Amino acid sequence: MNYLNFIDISNQYPNRKTKTFQIEGIDSKAFIGWIQWHGAWRKYCLFTRNLAIWDVKCLQEVQDKIKELMDKRK
Repeated sequence: MNYLNFIDISNQYPNRKTKTFQIEGIDSKAFIGWIQWHGAWRKYCLFTRNLAIWDVKCLQEVQDKIKELMDKRK
């Protein structure tokens, strides 16, 4: 069972070469943060909203999404 929804909002940033995803809770629709390219680290990273609360399942979903994005870049 998934708890997070990853919404591709890349079209809001037409000058970027990489994708950006907004993360929200499936049930609550609460905004949680973004996954986007972090140039300094040369990889996709999670940028959270203040006071976001994570459990291992949610963290695993984010990790899986970042891995998927990095695998597509290879």
